[in-house]
Amino acid sequence: MATRRPGVWSELGLGLALVTLAAILLNGGMMWLVVRQRAIEQDTDAAILTAASIAGELERSPPDAYGAILESNPSSGADVALFDRDGRAFEPSTAAPLSASTLRRALLAREEQITETDGRLLVYTPIPRHGAPTAVLEVSLAPGLHGVTPTSLAPLLFYTAFTSAIVAAFGAVLLRSAIVRPLKELGDATAGIARGGFGSTVELDGALEFQDLAASLSQLSKALFDYRTDTEQKVAALERANRELSEAQEAVMRSERLATVGRLAAGIAHELGNPLAAVSGYVDLLSMGDTDPLTREEILERASREVDRMGRIIRELLDYARPGPGTPETLDVRTAIVEARDTLVPIQRLKGLAVTVDAPGEPTLVRMEPDRLHQVLVNILLNAGDAVDGSPDAGVSISVRAGDRISIACEDTGPGFTTDALVHATEPFFTTKDVGEGTGLGLAVSSQLIRAAGGTLTLANRTDRSGARVVIELPRAT
Repeated sequence: MATRRPGVWSELGLGLALVTLAAILLNGGMMWLVVRQRAIEQDTDAAILTAASIAGELERSPPDAYGAILESNPSSGADVALFDRDGRAFEPSTAAPLSASTLRRALLAREEQITETDGRLLVYTPIPRHGAPTAVLEVSLAPGLHGVTPTSLAPLLFYTAFTSAIVAAFGAVLLRSAIVRPLKELGDATAGIARGGFGSTVELDGALEFQDLAASLSQLSKALFDYRTDTEQKVAALERANRELSEAQEAVMRSERLATVGRLAAGIAHELGNPLAAVSGYVDLLSMGDTDPLTREEILERASREVDRMGRIIRELLDYARPGPGTPETLDVRTAIVEARDTLVPIQRLKGLAVTVDAPGEPTLVRMEPDRLHQVLVNILLNAGDAVDGSPDAGVSISVRAGDRISIACEDTGPGFTTDALVHATEPFFTTKDVGEGTGLGLAVSSQLIRAAGGTLTLANRTDRSGARVVIELPRAT
């Protein structure tokens, strides 16, 4: 995350303050140089005047009066010394002798020589100034701001403060007008676009770069407006298409329901027709009144069996039409298989059928209503038992494999599924059994119960040998 920095105006204000300070220092430095140069010029003029005044007196006096003249003409801040042609100082001065080069220049020049050595201003004047010089007058002065007073500095201070204020004020107005105000307008326009104000035009009175940025922002706003409009149109079209698709799906579902109702009605008529005809015939026989008791008892027993058969058909039909949600529980698949296998033990036609179970030793758990899973396993085992009925090597094997999902595979040694059965076996009332032997609802109901539990039921033929293979896959319980 980027470090939060001060606003533009704060940074520009700081920059302006630094520029103003730099201007103050520059102006002050320049003015200081001017004042210092002026002071040096004043000191130089004073030194020249002092040297000229003393030189005039020395020219009018004999050499033995030089000492008294030097003592009687002190200059404020200046040192005065007189040197002979050999460079030695006249008494009472104790100055060091002049160097030969300095002495030679002063004697030969015949006029004032001005130089600066070791920070002091030196003025050399030949004595006498007219004719052959016999001595050299030295006036030494340390230049400084001797003539500078607070009153003399007042104009300098006023000028510096005034120019600094002008720079600061002008800079503040210029920066605010040229940078801060356009940036704020651009920020407000961007915030408006971010709030959804697409299509707006950003107009800005500013520098060329800011105008270009405003034009780019206007183009972006227009592009976003066009994109939103196009998106809304596409969303509306998708919503219409979705509604039309939903209506088409509803129509297909209605058609499928009507077709299912037709198949169910035809199946019911077919399945209930024979037992109803038998019961009707039995009733006619009983109504004749000339049957003996044994025959009447047999007729009633047969009629009862046909009524039970009709009830079983209706119950299985209801199971297919509306299997209740029940209460799912966590079940061990191996336990459920063993219970289903034990349920088939009393059935006479399945006696002697070998049912082997291959399952992991640890529990393999699924979530399903116990009665529903039991019903599915019993239906599959019944179908497998009927398929291998009479086979010399009859056998049914059930294997369980555990992974992300629990797989239950039931294989038999019968003839397997026909091509037609693989396609339609899970449809209601489809059966390959003889009339009266099956209702065609067992696999249809089982498939629906497994789907309701989040699983799948698939049919196939064994590849290693003849026989059918039914595979159930259910989500693994955690």
